[in-house]
This record gives sequence, C-alpha cells and structure tokens, in this order.
Amino acid sequence: MGTLLKSQKMIAIISDSHDNLANLEEFLKQAKKYKVDTIIHCGDVTTPEFLEWLAENFDGIIKVARGNMEIRPEEFENISKKRVGMEVFPEVGTLEVKNKNGKLKVAFVHRPEKTQELVKEGGYSFVFYGHTHKPWLSTAVGGVIVANPGTLGGVFTEPTYALLDPENGKLELKKLFA
Repeated sequence: MGTLLKSQKMIAIISDSHDNLANLEEFLKQAKKYKVDTIIHCGDVTTPEFLEWLAENFDGIIKVARGNMEIRPEEFENISKKRVGMEVFPEVGTLEVKNKNGKLKVAFVHRPEKTQELVKEGGYSFVFYGHTHKPWLSTAVGGVIVANPGTLGGVFTEPTYALLDPENGKLELKKLFA
C-alpha cells in the first residue's frame, strides 16, 4: 500500500486541472482556508510547468495519478524526485491515512474504467477517479466510497473539487466558485 499519512488536516482531491492556473490559484486559497495538507490529483494536470507551479506554491504532500492528456510525462517524475512529499503514479496511486479509528485506505486513478477493478480488489475506503469532468459520489459494494471530484480546470462543467476529513471519513464535493 502507498504512503502512510498521519494527517490531522484535510485532504483535497482534484482532477482535470488542464493547466488552468487562475483556478489553481483560487483553489490553493481555499485549500489554505480549509487547512489542506495533502492534495490528490486524479490526472490531466497537462504540463510539467503546471505541476512545478503547484509544487512551488503548496507546502504539503502532493500525489498525482497521470491522466491521458499529460504532455512530456517523463518530466513529471523528474519534478517529483526533486520534491519531498510528491509522488507521481503512472496509473493507480494509493495511500493510507491514519486516524482515530485506524486507517483509511485510498486509491486514485484517472480513468473511471479502473474504479470497479479497485473496488473488487477490496480494502479501500475511497476510490477516486477523474476524466469525465463530472462530480460524482456513490457507495459501491462493501461500503467503498467512489467519487469523482470533477474538473478543477472548469472544462465543459463548472470547476469543482472534493474535501476529505481524514478524522471522520466525511467527503464533500465543493464548487470552486460558490
């Protein structure tokens, strides 16, 4: 299983940012307000420069599952090697979050087709995905929460993201501009 976090703060889940720097800047303001210390990105960051900007402007942990629109993906790994707390996964990312009730196990991926396989694999509390740009939240067999945070980039739909409280396991979908 992936990294074990001992976070007492919020985890933000974003996807499909598509190099929209203005929306990323607004998101980081909100992340600071909500005391986010970990960002999970479910793919389609798009360019290494955008990922580098995120890394330079966020002082927490960043986990990224590559999407289908990444340009020069080999550079994503180079950026992650230079930054403590950043990890880029070719397809499926995982992490565990320790809380008062034990551990939350999280998997994240870009393409929705992979979610059912991850649910069947078992052991996850949450499975996050991107690609569709549509916020979605459901409970799968076994009580696994399957969610899409939508598109931070605001491509085809309004910009959205998700917040996960690791202490109580509560997940909330948020509009960037409410």
